[in-house]
Formats: sequence, C-alpha cells, structure tokens
Amino acid sequence: MIIRLICTPLFAVFFVLLHAQDAYRYKQLGQWNDTQLPMLNSPEGQRWNELTGWVDTTSGKEYVIMGSIDSVYFFDVSDPAQIKKCDVRSGLNRVVNRDVEVYGHYAYCVSDNGPLGKMQVYDLSYLPDSVSLVFESDTFGHNVHSMFVNPESKRLYLCSVKKSPINIPMMVLSIDTPEKPRLLGLLGIIPSGCERVHEVYIRRDTAFCSCEYKGLFVYDLRNMQNQILLGAITPPYPYNGYNHTSWPDSALQHIAFTDELPNGQPLKVYRIRGFDDMTYLTHFNTNNGATPHNLFWVGNLLHVSWYHDGIYTWDMSNPRKPKVHAYFDTYHQNATGDYSGFKGCWGVYPFFPSGNIAASDMTNGLFMIRYDQSVGLNNQENDFENPVAYPNPSNDLLMLDLNVIESGNYSIQCFDLQGKRMFIQLGNIADGSNGIIIEKFLELDSGIYALTIETDMGYKHTIKILKQ
Repeated sequence: MIIRLICTPLFAVFFVLLHAQDAYRYKQLGQWNDTQLPMLNSPEGQRWNELTGWVDTTSGKEYVIMGSIDSVYFFDVSDPAQIKKCDVRSGLNRVVNRDVEVYGHYAYCVSDNGPLGKMQVYDLSYLPDSVSLVFESDTFGHNVHSMFVNPESKRLYLCSVKKSPINIPMMVLSIDTPEKPRLLGLLGIIPSGCERVHEVYIRRDTAFCSCEYKGLFVYDLRNMQNQILLGAITPPYPYNGYNHTSWPDSALQHIAFTDELPNGQPLKVYRIRGFDDMTYLTHFNTNNGATPHNLFWVGNLLHVSWYHDGIYTWDMSNPRKPKVHAYFDTYHQNATGDYSGFKGCWGVYPFFPSGNIAASDMTNGLFMIRYDQSVGLNNQENDFENPVAYPNPSNDLLMLDLNVIESGNYSIQCFDLQGKRMFIQLGNIADGSNGIIIEKFLELDSGIYALTIETDMGYKHTIKILKQ
C-alpha cells in the first residue's frame, strides 16, 4: 500500500520542510557581514558579489578577497570562526558586478553593470596588515565583466570589455610583469561566432567562452595571431538560454555549464569526444528550481553557487547521473518561494588547502563552511536521489525525473499553499531513472504549489513548483 501524506495544514508543513533542509553535509564555520552597508534594490537587496581566495605560501594563511557594490574587501580566514577584515579599498564606482582574480601575490579587480571604472591591481604580500595599490587604469577598458588567469602562460583574459566607443568580446593581457599588464591581443569575431564573452574558462590557452545567447564556443588562443575556432555548442540545445559560465573536468572528457536566463534553467553536462564533437549527456537542477550561477569542477565534485538555494555540490562520479553530495543555504530571506531574479549565493571558492570553502551571498556576506558527513543526514531520506521537476517555473507540461533503486508504485500529489489537494497521479516506476509527465499541471492556475512524491518503498519528498 502506498503511504500518503497527511496534508493539513500543508502551508506550515511545506515551509518547515524547506527550512529543515538548509544544510546537508556542510557545517558552517563562520560568517562575516556588515548590515550597515548600502544595498542595491533594498530591502533584502545586494551588498556583495564575487569572491576568490589566496594562500600566502610563506605563512600558510588563507585569505578571501570579496567585492561589495562599492568596494573590495580583504579577509583573513585562516581561523574561519574568527574572520578578520584586514583592509577595504574603494572600487571607484557603485556597481552590480565585481570580479577578482589572483596571480602570485597580486589581485586584479574589475567592475561592470554600473558607472565607468578602472582595473586595479593590489599587492597582497603585506597581509594581514593591509594591501598596496600598484596599478589603476582604464587603459584596458572602463568596465570588464569577468576575468580568468592562466598562470602557466602568465595571461589575464578580460571578458566583455567596454572601452568607449566599442565593446570588445575578450581582451588578452600579459602579466609576466604583474604590476604592468600589457596587451597581447583581442578575440577576433569569427563569422557566426562569439560576439560577447560573458565568462571564460582557460586551460593551456584553450578558451571555453560562454557567449550569452549565442552558446558556448571553444577557441585555441595559444597564438593570438592565429586564432582557431575548435568547436561550439549552439542553440537549440536542451534548455538553452543566456549561456553564463562553464567548467570542464580535469580529463577534458566532460564539461558543465549554466544558462542564467530565463530563471531556473537547469545545469547542463556534455561529453567531449573532441571539441568538434561535444554531445549532450544530462541536465539537472535543485528541487526548488533556483538558478545555477558559477561552477567549479574539482575532482569528482562540482561546486555551484545556486543563487536562492545557496551552495550545491554534486557528485559527478557518473556524469550521466549527478547526485547531491552536499548543500548549504546562504539565503534564508526567501519566505515567499519566489525564485525569480538574482538573489542569494553569488560565488563559491573550493580550492583552499585546508578544505574549507568560502561563499559570497549578495545579502548575507561571507560564509565559511566545511564538509561534515554528520550534518543534516535526515534531509536525504533513504539515500535516494531527490527527484527533479523541470522546467520550473513553467507554463507548459511539467516533467519529473525520479531515480529509485527498486521498482514499485508511486503517488504524486499536488497541493496549493492552503493545503488543498489539486490532483493526485498514480503509476508504476522501474528501478533506475524514470521520466514522468505531470499532465494535470497544465490545468493549474498561476501560483506556487507543492508536489509530494511517495513510493511504496517508503520514499517521500516534497518539491516546490511555480506555475506561470
């Protein structure tokens, strides 16, 4: 017999359930925020944006460099329970986006989506006392959206450069003399190619360029005078949108990437047999349908800043079937269940030798967390893979991916926020992955609903969905 949910009052149960799932296998070590800082789009607006890390190889101390809407902050996080603010430097403007990249003991800082700015370079060798500004100029653009450092070739790649009166898809600088960057060249606009690079991942000066609505393009840029387009993933591809950022695995056999718009687009994984032969494997999202932002594939783990849902880390041992490894919610202000717009976790840094992970939340500041297998074990009932509903939000048919270890029966019940059951769907499932169409979703009015999925093997889970 299928055990069904006693659903009254579902509104309270639903949000208690969500709150109970704030952390799974991640333990908070420390947090730093300044609630007096001005915000964009207040209340509950943005104070912070991107972050990165740096390790002083002499002392072994670990630092976080994080952008706010108007400044750049430098933190000593060697003791994450006692985060120390070491220095704050003006970013010269008030913006939505900042980006920071580190080469050696130098931090390169740029800004975008706001008034005109300049590139700044800071010498970090005086930390934890302070930092020293060694370069400040708009020679390489008034605004830059994002950057990537290749330490092997001593290059700095600047994406979406605004240099009046033109916009440059990508600019490549030499930083062999870190305090004096010099121009090596620009990404040429190849016919039907990438006209704007939102973000880039670089390995051996092979550039994986996220080119917004054009898709994902791969270029060989070892010789800037002989640029070669190696391959591309272009629309239409599953849930294509505004191609935001990508990261391949260490063997260059797979690549994961995000599409930032429209909201709630799932993360995609492709197999790389050759850059001219990249094939779709799978897509996935969190149960809430939030938007994945930035990602880092480290070993078998994929670390993702997932906006409203915080940090999600996925086990990619089998790239065809990613599994939730751990998560931590940095943004608890989302009481309404609205996952539109850009709020929550902006960035994550999973490369500290200590194993500690840093994350930036646009409202709540800096979080330091660490993997702890004992945290939130009751959030992952029976160690099943949680089902994924997509597209979420949707105004069309709703699909459900349900992966189970035994065949049997299932029930899917849909409730509104007052606890009224809207429909029930019954069926059979096989062991392994099951794709289920929720046809009655089409009959619902616009609003937020709860889907409760249960099987006769004792599995139960609730997903929040949004009907547009």
